[in-house]
Amino acid sequence: MFNIIIGHDKKKQPSVELLRLLNEQDRVKQKEIYELINKIEGKLSGLSPKSIPSDQWTSDSLTMVIDYDAYADMLNKGREGIIFSVIQSRIIDSTRIKCLERKSFASILRETDLSLSRLVPVDKRSPPRLLVPRYFLFLSVNDIDDDGRAIIIMRLTDKKRTIIDVWHEMLEKDIPIIDQADEFCKNLLEKLNSLETEKPLRGIITEADNHEAVMNIGTDAGVEPGQRFRIIGRDTIVKVVVAKSKYSIIDIVDGNDTAIVKGLKTEAI
Repeated sequence: MFNIIIGHDKKKQPSVELLRLLNEQDRVKQKEIYELINKIEGKLSGLSPKSIPSDQWTSDSLTMVIDYDAYADMLNKGREGIIFSVIQSRIIDSTRIKCLERKSFASILRETDLSLSRLVPVDKRSPPRLLVPRYFLFLSVNDIDDDGRAIIIMRLTDKKRTIIDVWHEMLEKDIPIIDQADEFCKNLLEKLNSLETEKPLRGIITEADNHEAVMNIGTDAGVEPGQRFRIIGRDTIVKVVVAKSKYSIIDIVDGNDTAIVKGLKTEAI
């Protein structure tokens, strides 16, 4: 799957052959990362504690790693790093997805794999604190002509290896990268907002005292102060008064119910 998305210059697009070549390079990189993840998870099967079963309602954190070529960034005087920073900033400002700090995710995985190898005594091995993100965004930036124009290949996948989409954006030479951000971030943000819609923000009330209560999701899941939730099964709307990393304090702002009780489910509106 490869979508041709027009960037700044609608007349001069890279050839289909070039797009296929660049896409194949990124596909190989993606394959390496997923193979490393599977290898590490296999080695950790006997070391990691069993995870707590999900209640099938509470939202998990929507996390993402943006992977780009740090070596190419050095050769291109920081171009890839600037694009990465701009995209990460837009994601943080416009979605509830949390970007994990992974400048070179493949290198981290290789080191983790080595730490679990036979080179390390069994009694010295311990489960690494490595959070595998829900989504991956693979970025590559490639010069395409003598005019200095470049193409940004974006490859969005999830942790199950599903390719959500692959597309490209154009980058002009004589326009500052920051001034082109709206253009090359637009399609990405639309796709991420669509993913959020498919995974509504939900929680469960764990403590209650009449109008005020505690909900079991917080800023880690994307909750923000002032955000409103509906109580499932009741004609009641609550507002987040305080948002901490793992929980939120909510209060009734609209509805006929005079009290909130423990165990009720909530969903963002």
